Amino acid sequence: VCTPPIIIVLCLVCTIDAETTMVLAVLQTITIFCGYIGALQTMNVFIFTWFVLGTISFLGTFSILLVVQYKTYQRNLLRSAGKVEQQAMYIREHKLGKRLLIITLTTWSIYPIIWVVEQSGNASTGAITIAHSCLAFFAKMTFGLVLGWYRGHLGWESFSFIGMLTSPTSPLRRRTESVAECEGKSSSSSSS
Repeated sequence: VCTPPIIIVLCLVCTIDAETTMVLAVLQTITIFCGYIGALQTMNVFIFTWFVLGTISFLGTFSILLVVQYKTYQRNLLRSAGKVEQQAMYIREHKLGKRLLIITLTTWSIYPIIWVVEQSGNASTGAITIAHSCLAFFAKMTFGLVLGWYRGHLGWESFSFIGMLTSPTSPLRRRTESVAECEGKSSSSSSS
């Protein structure tokens, strides 16, 4: 259930346009929906049909994400030709996006393996539950830690809410300062 928001964060990090981001979030939601419907089935043919549909949606999500991320990176590099600092920033952002994509794709790819083991009956319910829990913890913790670590290296103060309030370039801060200036002008003009 939490994977579509993770896809959205990946798209934000990779500076992918809003339309593609929504398509990818919907594809990931379809993946989750297929898994849910498959879990409700009792006949193996339907269980595996939903598994295959979910896997196709999952592979589609990541295929599109990888291609669009690379094309966005190439477009940004071309657009910033001759601007060394801006190109260096795009290179750092691309490395972050690529690492997060690899971590996410790798950890999420283990879920279907656990599912196949579960369906084959070769593991106890307890072992499957532990495997799912450990994988979920590792996938989300690693994603968050890598994102947080890189955020500092990329200088993304505005990526956090506190940064949005304290960064001099933050639109929220500039708007608050302009409102304060207007209020200051109106109170000084009314007192004269």
